[in-house]
Amino acid sequence: MLNEPTLEHLYAMRLHGMAEAFRRQLEDPSAGELSFEERFGLLVESQWTWKESRALTRRLALARLKQSASLEEVDYRHPRGLDRGRFLGVAHESAWVRRKQNVVLVGPTGVGKSYLACALAQRACRDGFSALYTRAPPLFRDLQAARAAGSLAPAGEAGARRCAGGGRFRAGADDRPGAARLPRPLRRPLPAAVDGADLATAGGPVARTGRRSDRGRLDSGPSGA
Repeated sequence: MLNEPTLEHLYAMRLHGMAEAFRRQLEDPSAGELSFEERFGLLVESQWTWKESRALTRRLALARLKQSASLEEVDYRHPRGLDRGRFLGVAHESAWVRRKQNVVLVGPTGVGKSYLACALAQRACRDGFSALYTRAPPLFRDLQAARAAGSLAPAGEAGARRCAGGGRFRAGADDRPGAARLPRPLRRPLPAAVDGADLATAGGPVARTGRRSDRGRLDSGPSGA
């Protein structure tokens, strides 16, 4: 049996992971000791791994994260008052995104809020979610432009959702006092137009459901709260 046409067909069908695994099997004499089912299972597993790796690379590129961060590299010894158990609980399998909850990281400038936000966003990308890192002022400018163009409707049209992040949640940051203030015309249509979960950082206390988040505290709540 000629194997080159088989490889060519696999590449033509964009089954690159399977093609590379098949090539490795052809070059490995011990592969002949495996049953057909075992060899085929290895081919499928290789294709799946290749596809997932490509998808993750694309999600991370589109997320445009400010920093290369991960949960495994977070330093909990840093004196910023971060509760390790609560932080990891929020991050576990990105359940907060699945539940469409919001997360707010509050603390003084330089404490590492953006790094923590990027770590949560990177984890969400690894869990199969898409993300977009943006600062509040350009996000609000895009939303205002969408509203002026008529695509930011209270019912939440697709165009408005794309303008607001293009994915399942956004990670935003702005430490300047007053810079992240939501323009009044956007306050009513925004919750309906933006679908998904939000992750934000702030340089000072943030009012939420009638109370304030303490300095350095990680806060989470239902989307739209």
